Amino acid sequence: MRRALGLFLFVVFITVWVPHPAFATKGADSWAEWDEAKSHFDSGRWSEALAGLLAHARPNDSSYYYNLGTTYYQLGNTGLAVANLEKANRIRPHHSDIQANLSLARQSLSQKIGSERLDPASSWVEQLADQVSFDEVRATLGFFTLALIMIWIRNYARTQQIKTVFFHPAAYLGTLALSITLAVYGIRLWANSHPCAILLEKQTIRSGPGDHFQLLEEAELGSKLRILGPLSSQEGADENWNQVRYSSEGIGWVKSKSLLIL
Repeated sequence: MRRALGLFLFVVFITVWVPHPAFATKGADSWAEWDEAKSHFDSGRWSEALAGLLAHARPNDSSYYYNLGTTYYQLGNTGLAVANLEKANRIRPHHSDIQANLSLARQSLSQKIGSERLDPASSWVEQLADQVSFDEVRATLGFFTLALIMIWIRNYARTQQIKTVFFHPAAYLGTLALSITLAVYGIRLWANSHPCAILLEKQTIRSGPGDHFQLLEEAELGSKLRILGPLSSQEGADENWNQVRYSSEGIGWVKSKSLLIL
């Protein structure tokens, strides 16, 4: 039993502490081609730094959103700081610099609008799922699957009996770890069906896709929402709308251009 427990703990240690190749990307604090923006930033000219970043946007780059969020924070716009740092954190989770600045921005924003308004729409399960990326879950799932197969092969090679393959303590622990990982993967898939988005501006949430519909709620810049459905637009109108969940039970519509999907 001790050997089985030791093997299980070794698997957990490797899974948690060995970095996965998916995260071997450029540092989040890299300014890449934004040399001029960095010069302004280092000199405390935040507005000029912001203009330089926006002029060379790089969607899906954690460095871009990290620098953008940090610059917004220096400008005192904590709502947009949270939005962009959340995006950076989603692209490159668990990076220490991103985590540190995001924590500061969240604290500052919560003092302005209240901590209960930062993420009023997500259930605790969705909040938990948001902390784990698909790459992490897939890597862990693959690792435990491989480890369990190796345990089965090893047990069969030693005993030549099918029964001992599946009823060995190490196999029990491996199956338990694999089952937990599969459950987390299922939760992550379920949460992804209602993706998280963050408001880039203060918005009025309405009962339908249009300004003429009833006002339901005033949502603050930097607040998180859950997207429920596809885009919708009125006939002859240029603006698109998304159906969103804005509280545990509240469902409404908000302009798509105001959302940054995480």
